[in-house]
Amino acid sequence: MAISPRPSIPTTRSLDVRFKTNLDKVTAHFALHTPLKGVTYHSKPWWSVLLSVLRKACNSALQSSKGDHFDGSLL
Repeated sequence: MAISPRPSIPTTRSLDVRFKTNLDKVTAHFALHTPLKGVTYHSKPWWSVLLSVLRKACNSALQSSKGDHFDGSLL
């Protein structure tokens, strides 16, 4: 039974090539199987779910404050 030779130590260049190759495969797979959103005149690519939550909280606070009457003499 012969002992197989020790594998060579990968270089930074070979690791970069391997990483880029695998990243390209994953990216291509996602691009193929992920539906794209249609871009329209009203599209807001910067809008996020977090902004929606914050906007709802702001609007809720605004609505509840409309019922309160601010007394400026307390300042």
